[in-house]
Amino acid sequence: MQSDEIIHRGAFIEVKAIPFTIKDHKWQAKWEYVQRNNRPELRSIDMVCIIPTFKENSNEILVLTAMYRCSSEKIILSLPSGFVQDGDLVENSLDILYRKTGYLGKSEDVTILGTPTHSDPWKSNETIQYVKIKINQSLEENMGIRERDDSEMIKIETVPVHGLLESLFKLCQENDYLLDSRLYTLALGIEKKKCSNSNKIN
Repeated sequence: MQSDEIIHRGAFIEVKAIPFTIKDHKWQAKWEYVQRNNRPELRSIDMVCIIPTFKENSNEILVLTAMYRCSSEKIILSLPSGFVQDGDLVENSLDILYRKTGYLGKSEDVTILGTPTHSDPWKSNETIQYVKIKINQSLEENMGIRERDDSEMIKIETVPVHGLLESLFKLCQENDYLLDSRLYTLALGIEKKKCSNSNKIN
């Protein structure tokens, strides 16, 4: 069996070409894909995508990040996310939450959602684990101005979960943001659930 060919290797990712055959070995080709080259050993998850919320009066508020992405040449509105390093998944999630948003979370408020998913398997083998974190606003560390790693120049946005889809469209229009597909999918799911509930016959 032929091994993958490394076309390019950078600091964080590498581009590979994998040979494959189809139609009873009558057609041979190479498939190019991107792979993270610093994934910890024995770790099957590349990234954590966090759904962080807190209560404001009786409303559930979602915490988002707005960050410039060179590949899109635009600021992308998205859920906080980051590479998984060595160590416990819950600890990784709490560390990413703090570094990206400045909010301090507790392990008992972390819920791992389902199983890891493949974000874009046509061009990458990257896997993402979704995690929900309930932020305790009564903690002293979560009051007022929060310190965080600002090397990525992240702006924090907060929006109510109720009416999320409309709020995201408005926020993007007002600030010239682009919308991350994972956040858009979450908003669509919430909207669909709301519509389904409103159409129920009691």
